[in-house]
Amino acid sequence: ELSARATRSVDWRLARNLVSRIGLGAARGIVLGALVGLGAAIVLFATTALGVREALFACELVGVWFGGTLGAFVTFERAGTLSEAWPRTFEDDLHRPVSLGVYPRDPRQRARARRVLHAQQPLEISDDGPAP
Repeated sequence: ELSARATRSVDWRLARNLVSRIGLGAARGIVLGALVGLGAAIVLFATTALGVREALFACELVGVWFGGTLGAFVTFERAGTLSEAWPRTFEDDLHRPVSLGVYPRDPRQRARARRVLHAQQPLEISDDGPAP
């Protein structure tokens, strides 16, 4: 029962993350699709005998449909990752320490990262890592 509850919790967090991203991607796609559809309607109206209303309706419908669908698919594909860290992003893993690597080249950014991390009261801060 405990495992099922934990899995449901992780699944809901993952779903909320993806749904919000996919919704935003679909909205962006709809806007871009509508703009492309408007351009296509202008060309179609200028080159055929179709009326303004018919050309606009047909092109906007196709542009919004394909733009929204493509926006949602592209966002979904880019939302996740195959990294081992992706599932752990949504898990309740409060009992293990988390390692964070910050490797700025600029010494000022390195000092700022150190101050920000120090304010979080970490178990340890190490300067080991790739050479700048």
